[in-house]
Amino acid sequence: MKVFLSTLADFAWVLYAACGLGAFVSIIRALALRRQLGCSLTAFERETIAAQVGRRWRVAVGFIAVGAIFFMGQVYLLPRVLPEGGAEPTPAPVAGLDTPTPLPSPTSTPLMGTLPTVTVTVPPPPPVSPEPAASPSPTPTTPAGPMPAHPVGMRLGNVAVLVGYDLSATEVRTDQTLGLTLYWQALEGANVSSYWVFTHLLPPEFDRLIGQHDGVPASGTRPTSGWVPGETIVDYHELVFYEAGYAGPARIAVGLYDPTTMARVPVEGGGDYILLPTAITVVAP
Repeated sequence: MKVFLSTLADFAWVLYAACGLGAFVSIIRALALRRQLGCSLTAFERETIAAQVGRRWRVAVGFIAVGAIFFMGQVYLLPRVLPEGGAEPTPAPVAGLDTPTPLPSPTSTPLMGTLPTVTVTVPPPPPVSPEPAASPSPTPTTPAGPMPAHPVGMRLGNVAVLVGYDLSATEVRTDQTLGLTLYWQALEGANVSSYWVFTHLLPPEFDRLIGQHDGVPASGTRPTSGWVPGETIVDYHELVFYEAGYAGPARIAVGLYDPTTMARVPVEGGGDYILLPTAITVVAP
């Protein structure tokens, strides 16, 4: 019923036009018939024309009345039946999460568990072949950028590669915050938009958020629109707990999304987030 009323309201101008046209034609014909009454006619003809004039005036009044009734219904009745605006609210990013101090507010991104999980499996290092005793020892080289304690190497579209991450602890209380440092390597498409990073702490069921922090990388100081392809960005997050009474295992899911459209950057291999392999133990405070 609401769909019918909404569609009828969208095409109200058709009804108004029809009522106005019908009333206009009836009035014109009534005036034309009334002009004939001034001619020399018989009594029967005058009575017939007078009846037609009256009928035309009644039809014109009827058209006007229908238009007025529909107008009153559209102005006073439809706003009570149909929701104002008729559209669902657009999700907006969580306010304040792009500042250095995270705010425990509801998530602006969808819950995990609705898409296939991409679990990072860290391959074991290749076996090292023994070198002859006479050969000199290789000279160690200094890495070009910061080296995370937990390597990942997963690509997110043409925006960035998650090189790895560091955790402040693997056991945490719900009255504390969990520090997570992500290491991103910028790609060519990073500066197309100012993407946000989401970090979600999830229970084993992946049905709700235990903790979260979303925002511009590096506490708002390094938006992706300014990333240079090839550089490494150190991105620190402090996850705030939402369930003070939760205790048990948890995992962290991370990814990128556009805050204007809420569309996530796809992960190479499927899905739109990366599930970090390190297990977190949450204990009661």
